[in-house]
Amino acid sequence: ALSLLAPWDLTHVAHVEFLRACKNLGNPLVVGVRVPNQKPGRPIMTAEERVGVIAEFESVDYVFTDETGYTKDLINRIRPKTVIFSTGETPSPQKQAEMNLLVQAFPELKISHIPRQRDDISTTEIIERILGPAPILQGEPIELGNIKKELFAYSERSNAEQKNAAFLVNDLGLVISKGVNYHPEAKGTVIFSNEQTHEFKEQKPRPTHAEVDCIVRFIREGGRSFKGFSLYTSTMPCAGCAEQIVRYGIPKLVYFKDFDNNYGELILKNGGVIVERQDN
Repeated sequence: ALSLLAPWDLTHVAHVEFLRACKNLGNPLVVGVRVPNQKPGRPIMTAEERVGVIAEFESVDYVFTDETGYTKDLINRIRPKTVIFSTGETPSPQKQAEMNLLVQAFPELKISHIPRQRDDISTTEIIERILGPAPILQGEPIELGNIKKELFAYSERSNAEQKNAAFLVNDLGLVISKGVNYHPEAKGTVIFSNEQTHEFKEQKPRPTHAEVDCIVRFIREGGRSFKGFSLYTSTMPCAGCAEQIVRYGIPKLVYFKDFDNNYGELILKNGGVIVERQDN
């Protein structure tokens, strides 16, 4: 059997119990350690360290590093009779796409699902336990019905040509962080010229976008988790900012103006972010 490809970072008792359950479904048990990880600052352990730990598990027969996910080439090389996935959380778009690929490309392959064995422990919970409780950030109350007006008023603080703003709002309706499009202050003259794309920034560096500014300010103040937060932006984020929103696990985005010629919305929705456009 081929167990799910996962980071296996900071392995703990729930991992032990899960792999033991996998072993009961097939022998030998092959485990894949994913090298890339979408979460910032993760993995904690190197790929070699994670492989070394998993290889010592009594239930595991073979372990390998993986950089591509479930592909036809991987299945053809390992030739498992069963592929095992975990359940207990909403599958990411990538995980759902991989399951669909396996079902369509290998109809004879058995797909099994094993629930998470423990809900009282996770790698994220262990990291938070080590770091200690997150500081309580002082929030600014705001009427969500007036947030568009507040956003566009705050965007006037921007020193960039395109004036945008972003507010990070928690589940209590408090604004925890704010950001604007801005050109970072630089000593001396900074000129960006690209002959291929014909870009010239008139003695200013490329601006930091409001969404990234808002996220960075939150982290700088000691914030760690975006759980339950919504990011309000005056304009639909660009593709680059959308990738950061997905990467940092911000669950919801609310915006008021469209941004042409950009894949931001597609990236957000594929990353599991709830996207909402408001007109008022």
